[in-house]
Amino acid sequence: MDIENAIEIFAMSPRHDETDAKVKDMKVAWDQWLAARERCSKHDMEECEGVKEQARKRLRSLRIFKATS
Repeated sequence: MDIENAIEIFAMSPRHDETDAKVKDMKVAWDQWLAARERCSKHDMEECEGVKEQARKRLRSLRIFKATS
């Protein structure tokens, strides 16, 4: 069993307390990972680099990531 399958089995296990904030966070994070993986599988490496560059530009434009000098 690979790591992704093991994580999915653990993250989606019905045995977890659904009211626990950590469980909710884990499930949200896993859903985000699955969505990102799905999006990434729909384009080639060149498009992927373009998407990453756009993300870098958005991050750099955020005030917290700007240089303070």
